[in-house]
Amino acid sequence: MNATIRGELFSCPSCGKDFALAIRSPARTLEMKADAALLFADYSELIRFSDQLPTMVNACKALVGRPYMPLFISKPDIYRRSASFRQFVTDVLVSVSIHNCKETQASLNLLAPSFTFAEPMHSPHATQAKSSMPSVRRAIKSVASETDQKLQEAWAIYRTVRRHLWRHHVCQHRSCAQLAMKTLWWDLEGEKTKPFCEIALAFIRWRMQWEGRRIPATLAVSNRGIVPYGLLGWISKDSPISSVHWSPAFESWLNAHLLAAACLDSFAGWMMLSAAHKVDHQVRWCMKDHEMFTKRHWACSGRGTPLEPGLLFLEPLTSSNYLSANLLSCKCTRMHHRVTVLALARVKR
Repeated sequence: MNATIRGELFSCPSCGKDFALAIRSPARTLEMKADAALLFADYSELIRFSDQLPTMVNACKALVGRPYMPLFISKPDIYRRSASFRQFVTDVLVSVSIHNCKETQASLNLLAPSFTFAEPMHSPHATQAKSSMPSVRRAIKSVASETDQKLQEAWAIYRTVRRHLWRHHVCQHRSCAQLAMKTLWWDLEGEKTKPFCEIALAFIRWRMQWEGRRIPATLAVSNRGIVPYGLLGWISKDSPISSVHWSPAFESWLNAHLLAAACLDSFAGWMMLSAAHKVDHQVRWCMKDHEMFTKRHWACSGRGTPLEPGLLFLEPLTSSNYLSANLLSCKCTRMHHRVTVLALARVKR
């Protein structure tokens, strides 16, 4: 390393042997693999299409003749191919453009809205929506009180979905879930354990995601005084931004449908991940695993009035067939419960 010695860097000054052959050919190390290059090109195409989306939405509103009609489209799922989002947006815009023409819509076999909302003409919310007072009231309404109201509504929807899953999906595996919640009393974030009952494991991790808990044993205690950070994160990140043309009833209706769909989708994702853990013979506890689950694209148009009904377009859940087949094939018997007991007995801190 003497400055007076001339020669190649990282080479022996006596014999000239090169000790850094790898760093002298950076082109080979910086080359992208074929799969990575395809993913990068697909993501670039998704960004390019997202930049064109406002222009396409405005063109659809102009074609319908309602330039101020609310039309919202969800964020694209970056873990899916861009072609699925492009196809969904195209189908939605075409369906909204010729929604008034039922015959043309049926003949072209267009995408039909999953749900439709039209508030009665003489309801108090519809009367308020015609005036300019709601926008003023929303402006002076505090953000904290509005978030608290949304959180209460989201908590009610989540508890309804949780009861449905507990009664109709976890029904034969309740003993496994209750045993796991009593046994796993410590913080499991980042730890690895042996797998046990798939449905019980998926339901516990699903509840930990939405209720923002890191200890499974806390799921068996009362919910009072505990902030459901999973629901709070969904409200701040994934819930649609309300339009000034929407009534409170229409906004609550839309949030309820989207949150229920997100809850069911995440449970299906946890079921598929539990099946993968069974094959790997190891469970890695990480609350951020749900971020890579498949998310359905959605779109909403209209104001929710009789003259301009609200149309909600929601993609079908692709993993629903897998979920129902897995539940039917996994019966809980005494032997199955015994295996769960033995698996949980081996989990020690």
